[in-house]
Amino acid sequence: MVIETSEVYFSDIESPVGKLFIASTVDGLCKISFGGREEFHTWLEENFPKSVFKCSSAANSKYEFALKSYFSGDLTEFDLDLNIKAGGFQKAALEELAKVPHGKTVTYGELAALAGSPRAARAAGTACARNPIPIVIPCHRVLASGGRIGGFGGRIDIKRYLLRLEGVDI
Repeated sequence: MVIETSEVYFSDIESPVGKLFIASTVDGLCKISFGGREEFHTWLEENFPKSVFKCSSAANSKYEFALKSYFSGDLTEFDLDLNIKAGGFQKAALEELAKVPHGKTVTYGELAALAGSPRAARAAGTACARNPIPIVIPCHRVLASGGRIGGFGGRIDIKRYLLRLEGVDI
C-alpha cells in the first residue's frame, strides 16, 4: 500500500501584532496563526496528517513578503494562491469574505447573505472564527450588527489595529 504524502512548509515572521506563524503547500497558503507555535503545529498535524513538515522561509517568501507589505501599508489587495481547508457554508463564507475590499467592512448578517444563506449570521461568525488564513482572508473586516466590533480569533486589539491600518475608524 502506497501512502501519499505532501510537504507543508512553515515559517514565522515578526509583525506589528506579534509573531505570525505561516504554512503553505504547493497549492498555496494554508495557515496564518496568531497563536503559539505548539497550537500552530497541532493544527497542521490535524489538517495535513500524512504530510512532511519542513521549516522554510524560502518556500514561504512570497507570503512573508505580502504580509510585510500589508503591514507597511504598501499592499491593499492580496493576490496569493490559497489552499483553504474548509467545505460547505464555511468555504462559501470565506470565499465571499476574501472579496471584501481593503478598508471596508460587512456585518456577519451581510456576509451570510453574500454566502447564500441570509439567516446564517451565527454560521458566518463561526466561519470567521475558524478562518485558517486571517488577514489574507480578512475576517477582521466583519463587524457585529450596529457596527460593533464583535469577536476575533486573533484578539480584539489586533482586530482594531488591522481595521485602523486600513483606515477604518473603530
